[in-house]
Amino acid sequence: MITRSILSRSALAAFGLLLALACAEIAVRLLDLGPSFQVLHRELFQLSGDPALGYELVPGAPDGDTTINSAGFRDREFERAKPPGVFRIVALGDSVTFGQPKKPDESWPKALERLLEELPAGPRCEVLNLGVTGYNVRQVAERLHTLGLAYQPDLVLYGYVLNDPQELSIELEALRDLRADAERRFHEELGRGALRLLSSSRLFLLLASRIDPPVRGTVEFDHKRDPAYDAFQGGDRRGAYFRALHEDDAGRARLSAGLDRLAEAARAAGVPLVLALFPLLLDPRDGPYPLADVHALVTAEARARGFDVIDLEPALTSCERCAADFLHPNAQGARAAAAAVLEGLERLRRLPAE
Repeated sequence: MITRSILSRSALAAFGLLLALACAEIAVRLLDLGPSFQVLHRELFQLSGDPALGYELVPGAPDGDTTINSAGFRDREFERAKPPGVFRIVALGDSVTFGQPKKPDESWPKALERLLEELPAGPRCEVLNLGVTGYNVRQVAERLHTLGLAYQPDLVLYGYVLNDPQELSIELEALRDLRADAERRFHEELGRGALRLLSSSRLFLLLASRIDPPVRGTVEFDHKRDPAYDAFQGGDRRGAYFRALHEDDAGRARLSAGLDRLAEAARAAGVPLVLALFPLLLDPRDGPYPLADVHALVTAEARARGFDVIDLEPALTSCERCAADFLHPNAQGARAAAAAVLEGLERLRRLPAE
């Protein structure tokens, strides 16, 4: 009698489970859900649904002792509605703005925020770091349009680096290769054994695509190398590659399109935009800084669109032991850049009055 009761309840539970799975399968098909592959590159990046961005940071991804916040940028959590009495700055850019890996507090936006907190008077200031490694000028503009302006900034700072007119993104190339490899392996697995029976279930495909599979061995990807680093490591110590980016027609077109998009977004929101122009961190023993004319070109293009410009070349080329490499300042360089940005903002009167 006890055995029959147990069997009856087990059968009822199994029937209920099967009914729930069938309902879920029907719902998945009716809503046309999944599977959708978003494979992470070193846990930090994922492909974006916005084709203008290409890829973005993963909310909640580990980042040193902290994580990428829920909105998908490298900072603490912020309410989108700006608190009363707060002067809010949104900082945009590529890896120079993002900062050193696993050290979010050593970026120049966070160093600037600390300097602003030390000012003797004025409102409380927030500096939100929306930098993303590998972004070019057009992706930066899209980042402002789709996310930055939602935080109601009083000022936008764009950390411009001399490879920003570059089209190629190593991060995007790698993510596309990772996705293609994951899809290939996934479909190979579906062709084997019992999984073949489940491959016709949209519910199974949806759930399987949401599970991060274990990494088996090492995958080598045949994607392009970063031409900026290749040029520098190949002996281009005077910045010929970066000059060419700003002088050839394709590079100039990408620069113009990105700055136009930035100007459009900032103007529509009524927010001033300041471009902080980062130099190459070259060895001063090789002679005077060789790209002053490129800085002048970028400055002219930015000012023609109503931007203010702070050229960081004097501050960073005179800063000893401030370079992590020829593009990226280290923690000391980030502090030097932040101090120069603060001085420039005060000179331009872009900070609130006492």
